[in-house]
Amino acid sequence: MSYDLYFTTPKISRDQFEGYFADNGLYMVKDDEAWYENEDTGVYFHFAYNDQPPADDDDIDHSVMFNLNFCRPHYFALEAEPEVSRFIEHFSCSIYDYQSSGMETGPYTRDGFLEGWNTGNSSGYKAILNLEDPPERIWSRSGQELEAIWSWNFLKRSRQENMGEDIFIPGIFFMTKDEELVTTCVWPDAISTLIPRVDYLYIVRKELAPRKWFKKTEDKCLVRPSEVEGILGEYRIAGYEMEAFKLPASGTLAAVRDFVRSLDALTGNLEGVPADQVLNRELLEDVKAA
Repeated sequence: MSYDLYFTTPKISRDQFEGYFADNGLYMVKDDEAWYENEDTGVYFHFAYNDQPPADDDDIDHSVMFNLNFCRPHYFALEAEPEVSRFIEHFSCSIYDYQSSGMETGPYTRDGFLEGWNTGNSSGYKAILNLEDPPERIWSRSGQELEAIWSWNFLKRSRQENMGEDIFIPGIFFMTKDEELVTTCVWPDAISTLIPRVDYLYIVRKELAPRKWFKKTEDKCLVRPSEVEGILGEYRIAGYEMEAFKLPASGTLAAVRDFVRSLDALTGNLEGVPADQVLNRELLEDVKAA
């Protein structure tokens, strides 16, 4: 199931289509399709080029179609919409949106796009829950938390470029620990980092790794932020999507380094969970209750 938006006029050539996406590093153009994939957020969708006339009266005459899968967290549409809007503005496109609650022949609006996709996405949630053999487990978090995580990850690169200090900004990702979905971010060797409030800090120790037979052996540790509250508390900073801690760029403090050195190494396996598999909890609950 997916959201399909057709761009009906003007006629766009293949060269125009490929040229539009050529210099955008988030797109890969291949076989008349421009695939968007953001490794920081996990969001993906695509535009497809078409140069064939309608096959019959029910076929839609179009040069390009936009496609975004349903049964995804709601922020997929938030990231996709500006891309759709820029494409329409660049080519002065007319549209055809046949979805339930869709915009039909326009005009295109941000609110109309989001309403149409959210309506279809709700149907996608319902469809997966009503399968004869539904997934054994469906991961979810609140929409507010998902949007905060998405925003942090989406802005991570621009913030890193504009930071003006030698401070690492990690992404937030999902994993399972003891069969529970948790959020985490990497904090390598306790370096100067802008640390978001997550369920666990994933600490990779190289320089601070313990010595075995006079040699440092790289390992990993997993700690809750509450366990380092006494050390990080004074570096708490506001102004971000969630509570954060900004360790100074002047160098890692001795107390922080000593704490990280003292941690027990992680044992057992952790499994990552792709962002597109963590759905909106409220929407799932609404669908179940309907």
